[in-house]
Amino acid sequence: MKNAVHFIYIIIFLIITIILLIVSKFGNQSQLVNYVSFALTLTSLILGLISIGYSFLSNTTFTNNISSINNAANRLDTSSNKISEISEVLNNRLDEIPNLIKIIENKVDSTHTAVIAYYGNSRQPEQIESFANNIIDNVLLTTSISGAFILYTLACTQIKNKSIKLEDIESITDVQNNYAYGYIVSAFSFGIFQLSDVDFTNNPIKISNMNDYLLQNIDARIKTIIENTSLPQKDVFTTRYNVINGYFE
Repeated sequence: MKNAVHFIYIIIFLIITIILLIVSKFGNQSQLVNYVSFALTLTSLILGLISIGYSFLSNTTFTNNISSINNAANRLDTSSNKISEISEVLNNRLDEIPNLIKIIENKVDSTHTAVIAYYGNSRQPEQIESFANNIIDNVLLTTSISGAFILYTLACTQIKNKSIKLEDIESITDVQNNYAYGYIVSAFSFGIFQLSDVDFTNNPIKISNMNDYLLQNIDARIKTIIENTSLPQKDVFTTRYNVINGYFE
């Protein structure tokens, strides 16, 4: 506090001293006022020019920014309209899928009935079962790796008697939603399992009557895929396998 008081006294003393020196130096000069007035006028003129230039520059920059914002808003509006159109078309297509699945299911049932009627008269049950198992073997050997993980996930749902949402399948298998949807529809149409609700875009997936041979061999197929894959992808598949098992524990 004392230092602050002394500082104020020193400043006051210095100001008084400067004023006295200016008065003693320039007190007798009659042109001092004119000099000061001229200096102030020149300073005001320079500052005015600077202000005008800065205002012009700021206005130009502001105009350019507004133009850029308008252009971005127009592009965003155009993109939004396109997305809305695509979404509407996609929704219409999705609404058609349950009906298409029912049509496919009826055709598959008719095919199964015809096959059973044909082979039932000429082959023994053991031969029919062997024929079906060979088909499942071909499915397990030729299906994609993503498809194999989807089948394994669906097999776990039947074994654990649980349902699963389509987005959860995408999360634990790292398979894109659209691919998983298409694969499930294809496997269902092929008769590998039954769906309790064909509209599983909004409802959980609950399957039943999965082929027994597939249930018994899908785990071994996944392990074979992992074993035959080199690093670092092998670690990715191993982690995916463990995540699926952990989901149903």
